[in-house]
Amino acid sequence: MRAAVELGSSSTRLMVVDEEGTIRTRMEARTAVAKGMVANRYQPIAGTSTRACEAERTWIGRRVGENVVSKTDRTYRIVSEGFEPTLDALRHFRAKLQAEDVADVQAVATGAFREACNGNELLMQASEVLRCEVRLMPYEEEGRTAAFAARKSTGLKTATVADLGGWTCELVDLHNQVHSMPIGCIAMSHLLKHETNNMKDTCIEIVRKELQQRCIEHIHSHPMLILGGTATSIAAMHLQLPKYDSSRVNKITLSRETIADLSIKETKADYWVERRDTMKAGAYTLMGIMSTLDVEEATVSDVDLLEGLLLLDK
Repeated sequence: MRAAVELGSSSTRLMVVDEEGTIRTRMEARTAVAKGMVANRYQPIAGTSTRACEAERTWIGRRVGENVVSKTDRTYRIVSEGFEPTLDALRHFRAKLQAEDVADVQAVATGAFREACNGNELLMQASEVLRCEVRLMPYEEEGRTAAFAARKSTGLKTATVADLGGWTCELVDLHNQVHSMPIGCIAMSHLLKHETNNMKDTCIEIVRKELQQRCIEHIHSHPMLILGGTATSIAAMHLQLPKYDSSRVNKITLSRETIADLSIKETKADYWVERRDTMKAGAYTLMGIMSTLDVEEATVSDVDLLEGLLLLDK
């Protein structure tokens, strides 16, 4: 059997497949090292609160709790306390891999680990716990790998892919060019934490400006695939699932109107409760991407980076 592990900004994930490629184990721990991010280069938008665009501090840490650290300018650091939940998850994964006698394991780190000045140091600790190398994955490789798996799973081979994570969003166009933007759901949630009255419009405007700055607001975007926990959770809410079911969520089509409607609704389902503090910002970010690219509806893919790693490695 083979396994893939991702240390992400929002969660730490494990997938194990057998020789035929059938998924045998799928585990996820909500360990988010990225508590939030205020992007230094964002300027206050006319008519919005300047507090939503604080430019002096960037926080990286775990989502649960406030034991985070900040460093000014453009240097970010993950504190050891914020990284401990990830190490705990890896210890659990290691025990699972040993129990299932899985020797072929590849592990990658994405998102916040690319920006943190101590990312490599922490990955050395992770490698020791997992007992295999955890490599830092470039955003171009992350985007293309996830897009490859999503396109293959849905059959939408010419789709533009928006993979919304906790720290960044990777937008992969028709020509497989990857655009990485600091508009992940945790980052945007923190950026907009004071915008209680105008959060949706502010978020959409920030996303629009981000795409315009990169001259990608007019890329071919039909059809569109959306990936990540925000998209899959909204799809599960749309289906009114009491428990998350990846087989039912995959390939579900969501309109911008549906995403807008569900962004303000709540459910007691675990998949929503785990993301309650970032769901609105994540949903509005997806709406901003779709609106800017003039996309009325998008297809959700539950298949992403982990499957891509295992498919490409086969």
